[in-house]
Amino acid sequence: MRVMLLIALVLMLLERLWPANEQPSSKRWVLRALILGFAGVPLLMLGQATWIPWFRDNALTHALRGLPPLLNGFIAFLAFQFFLYWWHRLKHTNNFLWRTLHQLHHSPRRIEVLTTYYGHPVDGMGNLILSAFVCWYLLGMNWQAVGWFALIEGLYDYFTHSNLRTPYWLGYFIQRPEMHRVHHEYGKHRSNYSLPIWDMLFGTHVNPKLGEEIKQCGFDEDKEMMLGKMLMFVDVHRLSAPVVTVAASAEEGETKDTVAWRADNAADLPNQ
Repeated sequence: MRVMLLIALVLMLLERLWPANEQPSSKRWVLRALILGFAGVPLLMLGQATWIPWFRDNALTHALRGLPPLLNGFIAFLAFQFFLYWWHRLKHTNNFLWRTLHQLHHSPRRIEVLTTYYGHPVDGMGNLILSAFVCWYLLGMNWQAVGWFALIEGLYDYFTHSNLRTPYWLGYFIQRPEMHRVHHEYGKHRSNYSLPIWDMLFGTHVNPKLGEEIKQCGFDEDKEMMLGKMLMFVDVHRLSAPVVTVAASAEEGETKDTVAWRADNAADLPNQ
């Protein structure tokens, strides 16, 4: 935990010294991000008392325990990112999962280290259960290897959300912050779900070149501030207008941003 905090602080310092993008002003942003971020601590404790013991006691194999813990942790990271790809993609293509789990994480207009764990606690719990499934049940890892996995995964998550400029070639090995801004782009979210190897394999890899960076991320400001409604699983994009077909225009009663959102994500967000 202390190592993760140190990594976060170092990246936060770097993005303050050399920011890649100018960040919009957002009311009570730091307070909101810290509250939602630390909401994950009780979930970690819950996992250690419930699903982790079950996964550990019913592991399918312990074959990888003979490997060095660091290598074991890296293998788990690759495996987890594969499962996360499909879980993450499903949260974008299924209206119910988008509304109940994932829309909150995509609401901030600021993409930086503080955004990493800005999300619904239930969404965070789902990711924790998935990681425990891979590490304890599927791979039968020990605590030392799981510690390395958590460090690698945490560093990767912080890095992808950081407001830093990185070289283009890096995007073929790990997801760059510029690529994750594409994932958080205003009105669009159909790419860059996981490690580049999985996105390239399944046709969702987008690696922007210099000059192609995304300028606007998240929701409109009024929707970003609907934190309570999103915590109560309300689709905030359905509050501003009646549910209409994607072909509808703003003149027919739907706000401009909602039209753009639904038009750009018609394939990903089927009407319920």
